Amino acid sequence: MEATFECRDRVFLVERSSAGAVSWTGTFDGRPIEQAVITPDGRSCILLLGSLGESVPLRDNLLCIDRACEVRWVARLRDGLDSFVHVSLGSTGVLANTWSGYRVTLATDTGSEMDREFVK
Repeated sequence: MEATFECRDRVFLVERSSAGAVSWTGTFDGRPIEQAVITPDGRSCILLLGSLGESVPLRDNLLCIDRACEVRWVARLRDGLDSFVHVSLGSTGVLANTWSGYRVTLATDTGSEMDREFVK
């Protein structure tokens, strides 16, 4: 299934080819996109955002947008100094790794934390 998320006001483009490869370019609200994952139904896109520089913390750097480029949810971490470093989709939800060494399972529809495991 092909899917495209193009948000001109937020200056980015995410595409999934018919072969399943996902590519992206641009920024989201001025922050670089480090990783993009399109949900299997093609209705949502999960974005892992990068830093604006060393002096700007990476808090709130994992979010989900809909086809209209509206933010559906922002994943929140327990520790305000932690940040997400990798994201993928699993059979139980969104799997997100943190800088501090946790793998957090998030609900795909709300971004709420369902499980947490120390994996470092």
